[in-house]
Amino acid sequence: MLSDKEIDKRLDEATLPEDYEKLYIDMFGEKVPTRSDTWGEFPVDMILEAIDKKKPIEKEQLYEEGKIIL
Repeated sequence: MLSDKEIDKRLDEATLPEDYEKLYIDMFGEKVPTRSDTWGEFPVDMILEAIDKKKPIEKEQLYEEGKIIL
């Protein structure tokens, strides 16, 4: 688990969307989940909110028995 000081440092040093994504992965141990409301766009606002609240982005069930659900 990253300390608050380390998180703040990495946020200050972040210059690219990939920096925020890497921080998210390091904090939560998983990739940023794909969601139907962010397809096609990098969800930087959602990532920053998750980092700030220290709570991962809620996963959404997109598939069921080989079918896409939206």
